[in-house]
Amino acid sequence: MPRKLTLWMLVLAATASGCATQKQFLDQMQPTAITTVLNRTRFDWNCQSATATLISREVVQPALQGPLVNGIPRAEYTGGVAGCGKRATFVVICPEGGSGCFATGEGPFHPAWQPRPAATPGMIPNQADRSMLAWTRRCLTEGECHTRTSGSC
Repeated sequence: MPRKLTLWMLVLAATASGCATQKQFLDQMQPTAITTVLNRTRFDWNCQSATATLISREVVQPALQGPLVNGIPRAEYTGGVAGCGKRATFVVICPEGGSGCFATGEGPFHPAWQPRPAATPGMIPNQADRSMLAWTRRCLTEGECHTRTSGSC
């Protein structure tokens, strides 16, 4: 009986130390996450007076885990940013073992997001669009297209 109790105590201690490690990881990356979201917002909005508030934080386990494959755990912070008459939320992701974080931008699930305007006839916004349009026209007239990277249809 004492042996089982010792085993359970070891399992409990290992679990508790894992939680402390996650808390330490979140505490360690939090200043970097807040700085990242503030830098992005100040640049995107051209608003140096923007301020950030931490809404939530958690450690997200990798989708791939197994004996041969291991993903990277990451800290995920949700921050609210306000300034210059604007207000938005951003998700900041910091990979474990990394030296920085990534702040997501406003996307299709954000109320302020606007889709790219459709091109009108005769209006091609940039060289990449011109190239894609020329390739599409060539493939439609010459036949079946298999890959964009081959440069031919």
